[in-house]
Amino acid sequence: MSTEDRSVVGFKVTNDEFNVLQAYANEMYNFQVTDPQTNAARRMIEEPKVGLLIKEASFAYIGQFNLLKQMIANQQMQQQQQQQQTVIAYQNNQGSVNVG
Repeated sequence: MSTEDRSVVGFKVTNDEFNVLQAYANEMYNFQVTDPQTNAARRMIEEPKVGLLIKEASFAYIGQFNLLKQMIANQQMQQQQQQQQTVIAYQNNQGSVNVG
């Protein structure tokens, strides 16, 4: 059983909220996934501690945020390329006007 107290969270939480965090920490500790580099089973967190759960969740959130920023940047780049292609196609069509 974890000896952590609620102060590890970093902000005020009720006993019930802390118990929920502890339950998730235990669940993630007991859940195993296959490591893609070694093909070995490993735990989602090293110990069933709320502090580790929060740390891992924070890093995952930052990773997702960075992925979202990259996706937005890629979309903007694609839109710019499409606009440039549209302008080039329009300019090319202007030069080839058929005179009847």
